[in-house]
Amino acid sequence: MKTIHLVSIPILILVLGAIAIFVICEGSAETKKITDLLTSGLWLSTSIEMPGLSSSARKVFGSDIKLSFQKNGKCNVNISGKNYSAKWKLKGNEIYIRGKKINTKGDLNLGNPSVEDDIPILKIHNIHDYFVIFYREKDVLSD
Repeated sequence: MKTIHLVSIPILILVLGAIAIFVICEGSAETKKITDLLTSGLWLSTSIEMPGLSSSARKVFGSDIKLSFQKNGKCNVNISGKNYSAKWKLKGNEIYIRGKKINTKGDLNLGNPSVEDDIPILKIHNIHDYFVIFYREKDVLSD
């Protein structure tokens, strides 16, 4: 009986280790996919929303808000011609952007690659009290 327990403990440890590695690799693969998407080009605001108001970002800010993400965790935010440097990080599909003049979070919808018109959308909360919707520049300009 003790022999069975002595053999089963290392096997159990190996199985749990394999499961842990699989979960970690799967999570890092998803994080890499999101990072590659975010850093694939410039993101442009298209619209803003707040309770009782929906408008184009250009009408409210005078121009598009521009976001550019770098793989090293830094990003640049351009609002009404003013550039702000910040840092970003991911937690699942949520992105957190922190800097001297900006402190916000957003949600990323990766889109469905099997649907032709379903493109990634980035929704950022609280940029000058607005909820701002972004698309990648190449997706906006390809219309």
